[in-house]
Amino acid sequence: MCKKPTGDKTFLEKIQLRKHPCRRARFSVAPPPDSLTLSNIKGGLSELKQFEISGPSASGPCLGFQDIREEPQSKIIEIIEDIQKQTGIGGPTRTRVNQILREDVQSGKQKASGYSDILEQAPLLQNFMKCRDEECVKPSRKRNIERCFNQVLIDHKSSMKKPADQQDIAQV
Repeated sequence: MCKKPTGDKTFLEKIQLRKHPCRRARFSVAPPPDSLTLSNIKGGLSELKQFEISGPSASGPCLGFQDIREEPQSKIIEIIEDIQKQTGIGGPTRTRVNQILREDVQSGKQKASGYSDILEQAPLLQNFMKCRDEECVKPSRKRNIERCFNQVLIDHKSSMKKPADQQDIAQV
């Protein structure tokens, strides 16, 4: 296989560059691998593993999972939070929700006695999955998947406000 030298453009890229930026066509994107497709792993340990590794796709949580793993997502969150601190503009993103869900799965795994117990110990993830499943059965024009992401943020914020002794009582 011949690699193109760094900096050289393909023929299609050269054609696109001649066009006005608003008129450039997007190149097709390959479909996600089966491991990231929700229909192939829904309801099993593989689904929980994907939530732990990356989280739901920001653009299509009814279809699959992020193709960006934990470490790059953490860097993205750091950059966004720095910009928000500097400008005072913006709020939590879906990438931040993915981080919250990952932390919830990891916490659930530590508390769980077995696989079936993980979701019971990860209430944010459990509520997100329930909401996602409710929204994903609706026609795409009537879906309000944003509600699911927002609910994670609300639930996370309220769980952070609880005093430590109340959190322990709620977990028992």
